[in-house]
Amino acid sequence: MPLLGQALRQPRRQGEKAGHPCKQYRFALPYSISMNQESFSMSHLHLKNTADRLPHFWQSAIVGHAGNSNIKVLKMDGQAYPAETHDYAEALVVIEGKMFLSVHDEPVVVAGGEMVLVPPGVPHAVAEGSHGTLMIIDPAGC
Repeated sequence: MPLLGQALRQPRRQGEKAGHPCKQYRFALPYSISMNQESFSMSHLHLKNTADRLPHFWQSAIVGHAGNSNIKVLKMDGQAYPAETHDYAEALVVIEGKMFLSVHDEPVVVAGGEMVLVPPGVPHAVAEGSHGTLMIIDPAGC
């Protein structure tokens, strides 16, 4: 069975808060399909629409898992987000819009369809003017 199917076997109810302090929501839309006479669960989401349904800007929702990673979405509203540092790498993928990052006080512009991989221990902040839909991939439990 594929990892995605495994991750969605017991999804939380739509909008239910995750059980850890990251203040995230989980959305999952599993359905079964048949492929090569094997049935498994999949999730098919429109990431921008999912982010648009979130009640707050800069509050992510876990939309799935791949391997040992969370896949999250959030909506950016043009406001800055303070610097943070993690002990793990995270991928920041702009689905639509534009994100203005500050990494080691250097500006990094990430446009829709682009990704930046932030290494562990690297402080990064989102600058004012960032807007649109962001997907974050980080280790499960974060």
